[in-house]
Amino acid sequence: MPSVIAPKAFRARLEIQKALQEYFLAGHNSDSDVSPYARARAEVLRKSGFSEADIGRFEIADIHVALSNASPTFFWLLLFIISDPQLAREIRAELSNIISTTDQEGGHEMTIDIRNISEACPLLMSAFQETMRLTDGQVATRNVSEDTVLSDSRNSYLVRKGATVQIPGGIVHNATAFWGPDAATFNPRRFLKTELNSSKKAMSEAEREQEKLRKKAFTPFGGGMHLCPGRHFASGEILGSVAVMIMGYDITTKDGKTLPAPVAEDWRTIKFGEAVAKPLGRLINVGARVRRRQAFEDVIWKFETGWRLE
Repeated sequence: MPSVIAPKAFRARLEIQKALQEYFLAGHNSDSDVSPYARARAEVLRKSGFSEADIGRFEIADIHVALSNASPTFFWLLLFIISDPQLAREIRAELSNIISTTDQEGGHEMTIDIRNISEACPLLMSAFQETMRLTDGQVATRNVSEDTVLSDSRNSYLVRKGATVQIPGGIVHNATAFWGPDAATFNPRRFLKTELNSSKKAMSEAEREQEKLRKKAFTPFGGGMHLCPGRHFASGEILGSVAVMIMGYDITTKDGKTLPAPVAEDWRTIKFGEAVAKPLGRLINVGARVRRRQAFEDVIWKFETGWRLE
């Protein structure tokens, strides 16, 4: 019943889908200024039997994901890092291990190898996961296929076949039982493996159990058989973009000072279709100055992803 319970959003979606359908029916997807990604995406849908009108209707999903998930997550991760100069320095040191430089006429070409970022940059990966944990408020929706009993240590609940279950990720992402008393605080080292901590001691049984619980409680990309199929692409574009900004640019307040740590709205106030929190308070109007770092003034950035568009 979306036309009844959310009429404004319903009409807006129809308007966007209509415009996209006209765009594809007119053949504009083949224009020279269209990105290879967008052309390849449409071609995959055509090979799968989608008509041009179908592709137009479906394309709104890609816009939604980019604007409601990837872009704001990039914003939060970048701001969390640059508001902590020591963290920024440590992450730059990690990134230097996956960047190769080639001299070109008129400048330098630097290539970031996204394929190795998870292994070579554990602190950046931990900060990325912590960013999603703290700012993600997506709600997973599932249809119940069979009568199911859900139980905890005290109660049992019967969920009937045909019911719709909504699972707010913010609940488990902010639960102190999983993340400790500082669950509401950004800790860029929270997801570092215990073996990498300075103590160098082996994980205890309790620590292993806690690690298992945290893995189950961390659901920014959903879970189970419906785990987001685009999670690797989204992670690659977010981490690659952040890597360029951290390595190649100094980002400060307009008067050259360190930007203040960002404050996110409470996950319980995030609108249903937004997924990621918005900034609150002083950060909204602080402004920023973005300048190329010394020795990076003439760099052309490229990425090695291992992906190929056929």
